[in-house]
Amino acid sequence: MRLITLLFSCVLAIPTLAQDLTIGAAVSLKEALAEIAQTYQADTGRKVSFIFGSSGQILAQIQPGAPVDAFISASDQ
Repeated sequence: MRLITLLFSCVLAIPTLAQDLTIGAAVSLKEALAEIAQTYQADTGRKVSFIFGSSGQILAQIQPGAPVDAFISASDQ
């Protein structure tokens, strides 16, 4: 959980401070990311949306240009 919190903090440092975020993430991280996003939204007022799926599916959507601000994978491949 600490690693996911750290990763999420890094993602949220993206210089789009006035905008909402769309994050592509592995479905296995859904519960942890939802909890972190809820806290972040309460603190900042910025909405965080997710596209969940397998890491490979999300990557396949990002490569041709899916509108995702960040990608959090559960796989190192």
